[in-house]
Amino acid sequence: MKNGHYTTYCLNSADRRWYHYNDTVVTPVDDEVVARAEAYLLFYEVRGKLIATTPSVDGASSSSAEVVD
Repeated sequence: MKNGHYTTYCLNSADRRWYHYNDTVVTPVDDEVVARAEAYLLFYEVRGKLIATTPSVDGASSSSAEVVD
């Protein structure tokens, strides 16, 4: 993570819309764009908990971190 270019999609909890963050540019995107994105790090919010998962090579995911409110 020292080199390269990274972008992200984030769901805004206030307006329930997805946004694409690319350096200093933030643009709204449709749900379908996010669903088709090839993510390698996913975060899920479940009952007030934030859980990070990392997909394995075979497509399955494993829990790699958990942050509790």
